[in-house]
Amino acid sequence: EFLKYWDMVTALVAIYSIGQLVGSIPGIFKNLRGKYTALRGKAIKNLDDAEVKSFEDSIENFLKKGEDAVEEAKAVGVKGSKGKVPAATKAAAKPGKIEIDDYVKTGHFTPKDEVTILNKYNQEYNKDIDIIVKQLKSRKGTARSTEEMALLIKNSAKPPKVIGRVSLKDYPGFAPHDVAWVLDPAELKGLSNTDIMRRCGWEDSYIKNILDLKPDKRPSIVINLIENPGKLKVPTWDFFQQKTKNMIDAQDKYLINNIKRVKGLDIDKIDTYFDILKKTSVEDVDKLPAHIQDFRKILELKFGNNTLFSGRGFTVTPAGKFGLREWLMAKPDVSFDLGKMKQDGFTIKQIKLGWE
Repeated sequence: EFLKYWDMVTALVAIYSIGQLVGSIPGIFKNLRGKYTALRGKAIKNLDDAEVKSFEDSIENFLKKGEDAVEEAKAVGVKGSKGKVPAATKAAAKPGKIEIDDYVKTGHFTPKDEVTILNKYNQEYNKDIDIIVKQLKSRKGTARSTEEMALLIKNSAKPPKVIGRVSLKDYPGFAPHDVAWVLDPAELKGLSNTDIMRRCGWEDSYIKNILDLKPDKRPSIVINLIENPGKLKVPTWDFFQQKTKNMIDAQDKYLINNIKRVKGLDIDKIDTYFDILKKTSVEDVDKLPAHIQDFRKILELKFGNNTLFSGRGFTVTPAGKFGLREWLMAKPDVSFDLGKMKQDGFTIKQIKLGWE
């Protein structure tokens, strides 16, 4: 009976994700733990001590992570609905048209200014990771202006030597999605926790769930800093189009089953849907047909690119403004696991920012 529940849970996690399990099957991990407890005194008696310990450690690790993830999802208001993909969350504000050149023009940079900004960035590129830790912990300094960030994008400035991943609490892995989103930590200097969430492109509804909690109950903002992370990729719709197709070819159950469940979606028309998303600016997401919004939500639950995703290398704030530059780690197989990254020689420092 335990194995029946075990197969059910692992299949559901693979297909629906923790976010949807919270809304549709709140007691599944409790049931699984009950069946496991009953099993321990029976089926494993014939195993030697080493096999028993390995078996128990594996099950306990799975159960603990599953239960922790469900509780965390409840705390931040993740919801789902049985039998269908959750409706796409609309941005609270109406974003305006964001053009990199417009932001650069707003800076009124002279040619000399541009050279100065680019030179300063190149100097910061080699800044030691411990210096960045001190800056972020002290909340001193000034974050790079949006005009300066736009200028860096326009000039194809390389990512910094130390990159950061922002999340809530301390995830067991590096990222809760199938890709790891990273940023330039220098663009967070001096910001409050609320401003960090907004700059990172988190939706208003998500931020509200956090701010509605009492300060001592809010999860900390966690920034994992990684030195010399290797090749980084700019997150574009082209990137996610190819990744989605590759995962479907590899029989990814979550993508295949969710696409099949939405009326109006056809798994053979993935390229058409991505063409629509590429042509739709952030401010027009809520005008998309319902099935395309559902397709976008499927991608969000899998990869983390929400309704504020620009697909152009920068985040968009809930107010519809330029947030900060962003990249994806090129090796998702190591970017999930901080422990494995340390074993592979990465220098990692973690910062937890409490609420004022």
